[in-house]
Amino acid sequence: MIFKKAGIIYKLYYNTGSHEYKQTGPQSGIMTTFDSETYSAPDCLTVIGWHKEALKLCGAIKVSVIEAECPAKGGKCCRYRLQWAI
Repeated sequence: MIFKKAGIIYKLYYNTGSHEYKQTGPQSGIMTTFDSETYSAPDCLTVIGWHKEALKLCGAIKVSVIEAECPAKGGKCCRYRLQWAI
């Protein structure tokens, strides 16, 4: 699963903060970004799109990515709930 390497991929693009993926089931997980230097509601939509397409490229169908928390909306981190079928 591509998201198991999320922390490594994140460090290639950003100098601050960290990214972590926690599997919550065979076809679900939570992606969280901590201490990001910048964030915005439009950026979160881009991230949602990236996660959806990454899952589809890995063969997933019925992909759902829901923003659970966002600093741009008063949250403490960026958190997304991911779910899919294969």
